[in-house]
Amino acid sequence: MSSYYRFRPIDRLLGKSRELETQTIYFAGPDELNDPMEGRADVMFRGDDIVWENLFRHFVACLTWAVVASASGEDRPIRVVDMPIEDPLDSKVESVVRAIEELADRLVATPEIQMLVAHLANRGSPASESELRFYLKQLHPAWTVAILDALPGHPLGGNVSVATPPDVLAVVRATDETLAGMAGKSDVESRLEAMFQAAEVRAQQRNVHLWAKTDRPAGPNHRFVYLDFVDHYLTGLRRLLHPDWYTACFMDDVGNSAVWGHYANGHRDVCLKFRAKSVGERHTLPLRVPAGFNREETLWSTLDLEFQPVRYTDEGVRLNFFTAMGNLPVPMLNKVWRVSRTGKLSAIEQEVHGDEHRWRAGYWQQFEAAITRKNTEWAPEREHRLTFHSNILNLAPAGMRLMRYNFEDLEAIVFGIKTSDADKQALFQLVQAKCVATGRHDFEFFQAVRNAGSRQIELQSLGHIRNTRPEPSTG
Repeated sequence: MSSYYRFRPIDRLLGKSRELETQTIYFAGPDELNDPMEGRADVMFRGDDIVWENLFRHFVACLTWAVVASASGEDRPIRVVDMPIEDPLDSKVESVVRAIEELADRLVATPEIQMLVAHLANRGSPASESELRFYLKQLHPAWTVAILDALPGHPLGGNVSVATPPDVLAVVRATDETLAGMAGKSDVESRLEAMFQAAEVRAQQRNVHLWAKTDRPAGPNHRFVYLDFVDHYLTGLRRLLHPDWYTACFMDDVGNSAVWGHYANGHRDVCLKFRAKSVGERHTLPLRVPAGFNREETLWSTLDLEFQPVRYTDEGVRLNFFTAMGNLPVPMLNKVWRVSRTGKLSAIEQEVHGDEHRWRAGYWQQFEAAITRKNTEWAPEREHRLTFHSNILNLAPAGMRLMRYNFEDLEAIVFGIKTSDADKQALFQLVQAKCVATGRHDFEFFQAVRNAGSRQIELQSLGHIRNTRPEPSTG
């Protein structure tokens, strides 16, 4: 039998959330975790001319959606989650679809973009996300104007040139020269990444100077479309790779004082100690999780979730975007990404489905590796995770991510060095009431103390709740 610890704020256990009373564990999304790089694979782009051309067409369609969405002003916020990233041409209005397709045809068919497509498709090294960001930011202003020009009744009246900014071609030529000069070297990709990251920093420096000259900040929707759209678009593309995932964080040891200081509000909060089930080498915790739905409600069932140790490594998980879009059905993949305008099928389709069993095994292996790794500086945490995702349920509402555990699996509560007596008493009384209700006698409390010699945190037992009924009042 193994045990795992979970730090919790007092106000989450006893306050409005009532996590202790309801026996719930909240599963957080990646954006709620303390490291912005958690679960974030290193995405690169390697594919033939068909998928590259379709990427630029996809960008045009998504940008058109954003421009149209912003036309109503700032009253309704535009969000990345609302971007039709899965299929931006999924519309029943044929005239709208046709208009966007014709605009994309016109923009992507220019000699400059065709040269860029050929460059990306035929070179030996993949493009990094930084490189793609650079190209899209070069294209974004001119293509936004072209979209505005195509909107009915727009005052520009079709008199706007949609020529590609010359920077794109200059960078393509410079990149070709760089690649030729590094032929045979092992660090080609890292050098290219550094080059385009430096270009991004220079662009941000220009933004700082621009902000200094601007008296009135732009509204959120204006910023979304005209300033930050490329970053939002690349964030949206990641939705196509893997299902949204959520996690609850635990540790197998709580002897590090710095960890208590960070995760327990300066040692004022507490730590829950859970008793795991052992199945061979696997340690699990049974939780009541959402499993399906009917017309009236969500259906819940008990599932043993496995404690997965976090790997601490500075080596990231690398994915090829064009072969890793496992979060889309095959018909949509072919429609949006893998078939050219003339009906030709991309070689990417065969690369994935030629041996689908091997591809799928690798796909899930990469997914698990990405969501259970952190950089080496986090190693003192000794973290383990329970993770959950669903291909059929929307888990975004917080209520869908409150998983209920069995009270008998909560082995003990550890008080921090600075946990107040009032909080200790409130926690004790609540646990005692639950023990009375369930007839439980083995619940234990611990006090965290600092070992004067090792300077580490040790746990001293405060004893078990052995009586299921409180002593009668003498007052």
